[in-house]
Amino acid sequence: MKSMGGDTPYSIMFGPYICGHATKRVHVILANKHDRLPANLMIKDDIECKTDTLTHVYTLILYPNNTYVVKIDDEPVSTGSVEEMWDFLPPKDIKDPAATKPEDWDDRPHVPDEDDVKPDGYDDVPGEFIFGYFWYIWLFLVIFGYFGYFWLFPCGQSD
Repeated sequence: MKSMGGDTPYSIMFGPYICGHATKRVHVILANKHDRLPANLMIKDDIECKTDTLTHVYTLILYPNNTYVVKIDDEPVSTGSVEEMWDFLPPKDIKDPAATKPEDWDDRPHVPDEDDVKPDGYDDVPGEFIFGYFWYIWLFLVIFGYFGYFWLFPCGQSD
């Protein structure tokens, strides 16, 4: 790269941003390459930068589990989730202020079905029968699974 300017492509823009007396914050901007969303996504958290005459170290750590830490002079000033602090994902629900519920709308969380009937012979099978055999099968799998490892690998090595 021969020169760097305002049009230079980037993935992360990070550091103190001081513009006059009014704007003194830390910029944490991540570039989004997706077509539907804006290209530059700024952090929602307002992180104030140091404005004294001393030199300060600004650190941004992005972890693989989608969390981040912003440190100033090795002191954390902002931590959280990338998904919560940047608008990478489109909103799950788009609120329509003109939308209203129909007058016969039922707000109950579970609406019983009046036409629902049990199948023939449903009450004839005792629950203990199925439950009892389940425990025998579970016990066999646990014992065989535990001791089966030692039967296959008597020395405890799987090489």
